Amino acid sequence: MKRSDFELISTVNHNGTAANTNLTHEINVPIDRSGYHVILGVWDVADTPNAFYNVIDVNLINGEEVDKEPPTAPASVEALNVTDRMVELSWNKSMDNQRIKEYEIYRNGEKVATTMNTVYKDAGVKPDTSYEYYVKAIDLSGNTSSASKAVAVKTLKPVEDMEAPTPPSGLHSMKESESSIELMWSPSENQVGVKEYAVYRDGQLVATTATTYYIDKNLKPDTSYTYTVFAIDGAGNVSDSSSPLEYRH
Repeated sequence: MKRSDFELISTVNHNGTAANTNLTHEINVPIDRSGYHVILGVWDVADTPNAFYNVIDVNLINGEEVDKEPPTAPASVEALNVTDRMVELSWNKSMDNQRIKEYEIYRNGEKVATTMNTVYKDAGVKPDTSYEYYVKAIDLSGNTSSASKAVAVKTLKPVEDMEAPTPPSGLHSMKESESSIELMWSPSENQVGVKEYAVYRDGQLVATTATTYYIDKNLKPDTSYTYTVFAIDGAGNVSDSSSPLEYRH
């Protein structure tokens, strides 16, 4: 949809000075309609063609009593899966006279996420640590349920990582000049992620990089070079070598 497709319901004029942080305006929504609508807020930047946009969807209820009935609390909150770095929660759907909009997940009393689903994976946890979770339901009118029964979870102790990354593949030259070569390769895979790559020229380490490319400079003319790359994970495990790339400058 384009901006011109929307009905203008209000305009707030400003004097062109910088707006205060968290500035708010009160806008009256027309009362001659009901049902699902989209409201578009546009902030035009003075003396420029630029603008900021914000879009919300609303369910307007006209001529009816405003819904104040909260949903039932989510039931049977449990931990489906627990590792040293992740907790997966599930719960039963809440009931409401309208419809559930979303669920709020709380960890140790602080909201950490919202979701429309009845499962959630929390990857913001630490190993060997105890947490307490509960969930609240919110309906389309913004009514919030009471909290579910809390579930206590303790993450696992960290498992020593002994698995090396896969070797970097596809090592090739992207660009060459009189005194340099730009190397590139495909990323390695690892269960905890690759920390960096070690680039070797003729068996000697010349650089480490967190990216999958490296520019080797100050090369000598009429000289042959052989490059290999190794992947290193966060635990220090080193992959096997990539296939060598032979290059004559």
